[in-house]
Amino acid sequence: MLGAFYIKPNFPGHCGHICNAGFIVAPAARGKGLGRLMGEAMVSLARDLGYRAVMYNLVFATNIPSLKIWQALNFQEIGRIPQAAHLPDGTYVDAIMLYKSLV
Repeated sequence: MLGAFYIKPNFPGHCGHICNAGFIVAPAARGKGLGRLMGEAMVSLARDLGYRAVMYNLVFATNIPSLKIWQALNFQEIGRIPQAAHLPDGTYVDAIMLYKSLV
């Protein structure tokens, strides 16, 4: 397997029309456009499933490849949480919240 993603409601109940997604790309497949392809497929599938928006709660500021994909797909940065992630090397990095309307 080269990569996979999931889609789920980001919030339950009254806000269930906003989805969240998670992605994984095998190290050997990185940098070859698979993440972008899955991102495009996720947006299309989320729309087909009736979601009205996509929101990512925590994209680490150091995850430049991911941020480039979401920027290219017209996601907006709607917030930043300072030092939200504690990495294995002991450092802390900001987490970025991203949003895209599907309507």
